[in-house]
Amino acid sequence: MATPRPGPTTTATITATIRPTASSPAISPPILPPPGSAYQARSPAIPDTPTTAEAGFPRVVSESWYGLIAPAGTPPNIVRQIYDAARAALQSPDVIKQIEAQGATAAPNTPDDLRTLIDNEQTKWKRVIEATGAKME
Repeated sequence: MATPRPGPTTTATITATIRPTASSPAISPPILPPPGSAYQARSPAIPDTPTTAEAGFPRVVSESWYGLIAPAGTPPNIVRQIYDAARAALQSPDVIKQIEAQGATAAPNTPDDLRTLIDNEQTKWKRVIEATGAKME
């Protein structure tokens, strides 16, 4: 049986030059099966890959997210217009297809939800940085 030779992406992943995403050639097709996903739920892009919680590490959660952030003092009606336009775009079948092609899931939320998410992420990563002594290089 022939075994596929690793390409540059697989080599770069193994040597930690890059980090694969769910849509990376190294992940799909599975030349280099991921050991786990740090998402809260299984990714539709790699449904056979267990989450870190399923693997026995329930506190290891690190999800990618994107948000639109306006400058402080932006009038609420402008924030609402941006929110409405973004939400409409994220409900478009074409946009959803583009997002899913990248191994992601559209998950629109409100400006208040985003503010809470950012606060929670800052708190979580501050604890990690303090506990590990991580420094910027």
